[in-house]
Amino acid sequence: MTFTFRQLQEKCKEHQQDLYAVFIDLSKAFDSVHRPGLWAILGKIGCPAALVDIIRSFHDGMRASVIENGERLPEFDVSNGTKQGCGLAPLLFCIFFSMMLLIVFQNTSKGIPLHYRTDGDLFNTRRFQAPTKVHTAIIRDLLFADDCALVTHTLPDIQELFDRFADAARRFGLTVSLK
Repeated sequence: MTFTFRQLQEKCKEHQQDLYAVFIDLSKAFDSVHRPGLWAILGKIGCPAALVDIIRSFHDGMRASVIENGERLPEFDVSNGTKQGCGLAPLLFCIFFSMMLLIVFQNTSKGIPLHYRTDGDLFNTRRFQAPTKVHTAIIRDLLFADDCALVTHTLPDIQELFDRFADAARRFGLTVSLK
């Protein structure tokens, strides 16, 4: 994320274009994952039902307790989030978060267009002058664990992307940290 953002900064400055960015932190992101939604997402992306059942079995019946002033408080059920300390937790969150972002940005072209070619000599910059075989990708979100940066060239576009993100986060049970 840091490398990509620095590259965007350099290229925007080089091409004399504005760069607007919003850095977003999700509050207790790993603990806020809606499990029934996660199971549904895993099924929709093609994860075999047997594997979803195995992953679900790690999370079903999860209980926790808190130790306060040396005294252990009564146990309680944990019905949201990924299992802390589990090696699958980061992967499960990334899948959940990626699907949220896919839904958020599916009908928008806001972001920073990146033009590239996959043919010809890598160091021959004249190949970008030919209009054929030039592809465009839109960069709008940079991710690192549960943190996200949204980027565009204009202030109205960054506001729209953030509004979409905040709305989807609410729908997926995630909270944007205001700190």
